[in-house]
Amino acid sequence: MSEISVTSPEKNAQALQAENDLLKTNNKPRYINIQAAAKQSGRLGVKIDNSNPLSHIAPHSMISDVKPLLSRSLVHLLDRNLNRYMESALKFSGLIILVGRNKELADLLSGWLDNYKIRSQETLNQIDNDLSELIEIESHKAPRMKHVEERAPDVFKFTFSHPYFWIFLDMIQKADDVLSKIDAMRLADIISSVDANEKSEEVITFVKRSFKTLDLLNVKADKRRGKNENLSTDDFNAILINFDTHVLNIK
Repeated sequence: MSEISVTSPEKNAQALQAENDLLKTNNKPRYINIQAAAKQSGRLGVKIDNSNPLSHIAPHSMISDVKPLLSRSLVHLLDRNLNRYMESALKFSGLIILVGRNKELADLLSGWLDNYKIRSQETLNQIDNDLSELIEIESHKAPRMKHVEERAPDVFKFTFSHPYFWIFLDMIQKADDVLSKIDAMRLADIISSVDANEKSEEVITFVKRSFKTLDLLNVKADKRRGKNENLSTDDFNAILINFDTHVLNIK
């Protein structure tokens, strides 16, 4: 006879607490359990398996990464948009698979992703370097930054199905680092509130525009498929160049 295990509500609560303890940091963060892309057009009334919130969408393997974020402005942006961002990321994974059937298109998209990775690093590193130069100029105030007490981080869980998204996770982490640095400099009176807001908005705008690019590429591909048209190499190349110029450049 097989043994049946009966678990009490108290034990369930203890098990849930133990799982949460794995995510805890010394700052005792407030946990936000974001179910990435829990809905998809035409399939909104589907029961979600809590052990795998995307199991009803993607029959293939998924991977998750947990990130504690300190920046209030970035947390506010993700609180309002993360599900939509992750849905766009999931659909973009499908676009990668679609164009992968055509080597020329696959090479174009792969090159664009490589270029985006370089662009995101250059953009955020340049802002970071500008901040470091300002700290050097105001070096007599720099010791104040050691006394800044960081807020408890908000923890986000990102679930995705294609390795390209690691590029976006690296971008989000770097954005959080830069935004947290701006806030510490503001508190130390190294940067004015006006300049701090301007620099912070520049970083937030880059994050927004990065995900907007995925949205636009998905929409363009959907329109093509709706017309039973193939994505031509010339058209797709023009789309990527246009988006790279219009969406990612921060003026």
